[in-house]
Amino acid sequence: MSLRESSRRLLVPLALLIASVLLTLAVVEIGLRVVAPSENIAAVEHEPLRGWHGTVSASFTFEDDPVRIEVVHNSRGYRDLERTEENPDGAVRILCCGDSFTWGWGVEQDSIYTRLLEDAFREDSRLIEVMNVGICGQGTAQALVGLRDHGFDYRPAVVVYQAADNDIPGNLPLGGRGMWWKPYFVLEDDGALVLHDCPVPPLSFKEQVMHEAVRRSRLAHLLRSRLRAYLSQRAWRERADRPPAPAPGVDYSFRLFCALVNLMNEECAEHSAHLVVLIDFSFSDERMEYWEERCGEVDAHFVFDYLIRRQEVRSTPAFIPGDGHWTTAGHRWIADYLHDVVLRDARAAGETAAETARGAGPGS
Repeated sequence: MSLRESSRRLLVPLALLIASVLLTLAVVEIGLRVVAPSENIAAVEHEPLRGWHGTVSASFTFEDDPVRIEVVHNSRGYRDLERTEENPDGAVRILCCGDSFTWGWGVEQDSIYTRLLEDAFREDSRLIEVMNVGICGQGTAQALVGLRDHGFDYRPAVVVYQAADNDIPGNLPLGGRGMWWKPYFVLEDDGALVLHDCPVPPLSFKEQVMHEAVRRSRLAHLLRSRLRAYLSQRAWRERADRPPAPAPGVDYSFRLFCALVNLMNEECAEHSAHLVVLIDFSFSDERMEYWEERCGEVDAHFVFDYLIRRQEVRSTPAFIPGDGHWTTAGHRWIADYLHDVVLRDARAAGETAAETARGAGPGS
C-alpha cells in the first residue's frame, strides 16, 4: 500500500468524524434556539477605558444558570432608566456604582435596590433620582475610572460604591473578565496610587472570536454558563472552610482597596458628593469583624450587608443559594437601609453646614 493510499484511508474517516461533530453541534444549536428562543446577547461588551461595560441600548433575556431575567440597558449600557447630564428639574442625584450586585444579577429590573430606593424617595415626595451605573464584574479601579470619565458629569450629591469580597484580590493586575484586560492601580511604597492600562490593550483576534461565539451561539453561551455556575458553587462551598484570619499576602490587596476607596472619597468631596461604601462580604462573623475594623481606617461611610444575615431578614432568604447575589428580599433590605443612611447623612451634613454658617457669622 502506497503512502498516498494510506493517507487517503486516514483522511476519509477523519473528514467524516469532523463532519459528524459539526452536524451534531449545528443540530444542538438549532434545538436550543427552538426550545429557548430568547435573544442570546452578552451582558457586557469591550470598552477601552474600563475594559468592558454593559452592552449599549440592549434588550434581552439574560440566562446564566440558575438565573433567567429580562434586561434592558440604556444608551450608556447601564440597567437603568435613560438619564442625561442635564438636570432641568433640579433633582438631588444619587449615583450607585458597583458590580453584578448593583447591576441586579438574579432579579428583575424593578426589583434592583436602586429602583426601589428611588421609588421610596418618590413616596416621600422627595425629588431624588437614584442612578444605576453598575457593571458586571467591575472592580474598584474601574468604578473610579468610570466616575472620572462621566459619573461626576451627572453632578451627584451622593455616590454609593458597592463592593464585593472579590474586589480585594480583583483589584490586582491579573487580567480581566475571562478574556478582557482592565485598568488597575499600583500602590507605591510612598502611598501613591499609579494607574496602569488605561486605556486597556486592544482585543486580540482570538479574544474577539471567543466573545462573538458566546454572544451569538446559544450552545457556547450554555457551556460557559454551566461552567461558571459549577465554579461559582464550588467556590461558595469552600467559603465555609476559610480561616477567620486573612491568608498571607492579602494585606497588600486590602491596603490597595482602602487606598482606592480613600482616593474615591477625596474625588467625591472635590465634586461636592458624599461617598457611601456598601460592602458585600460573604465571610464568617470573625472574619467580618477583622474587615470591619480595617475599614474603620478609611475616611468614608461603610454599610455592611452581612447585617442581613444576622437579624434583618430571617424568614425570607436574602441571598441566592449557591450564588450569593441578593434576592429581591435582599435588594429590598438594602434599599430600605440606604434610604435611612442617606437621609441621616443628609441631615448631619445640613446641621454641620448650619453650624459652620453660624460660626462664621457676625460676632463669631
